[in-house]
Amino acid sequence: MQEEFVHPAFGFSVFDGPNTIMTVGLNDFGIAGAIIYPVMLVLIYGFFLKIIFRYFPSVLFQMVVFRLIYQLFYVEQSLSGLFTSALRDLALITGLFYLIAKLPNISLGSRITEQEIRS
Repeated sequence: MQEEFVHPAFGFSVFDGPNTIMTVGLNDFGIAGAIIYPVMLVLIYGFFLKIIFRYFPSVLFQMVVFRLIYQLFYVEQSLSGLFTSALRDLALITGLFYLIAKLPNISLGSRITEQEIRS
C-alpha cells in the first residue's frame, strides 16, 4: 500500500481512502503533482477526443465522451488506470466499432428493384 510510505513523508495520517488523480499527484510530487497531473490528464483526454471527433462518426464520438467522463469520476483508480489502460481499452473498442460501422451492408437475399415491384 503506497499510502504507508508516502503519507508519513508529507505528514499525513495513513488512511487508505479513494484515490483520485489529485491524490495520486499529491502522493507522487506534492502540491505540484496535484496541479500537474489533472492538467496532463485533461490534455491527453482532449487530444484523444480531438482525434475521435475528426475521424469518427458522431454517435461513436458521444460514446467516447461519456466513457471518458465516467473515467474521470471513477474513484479508487491508479495512475496507470487513468492514463494507459483506460485509453488502450477505449482505443480498441472504438476501433472495433469504427470497423463495424464501415462494413458494407450485407444482404442475404437478392435485391428487388422498383420496376420488379411495379410489375
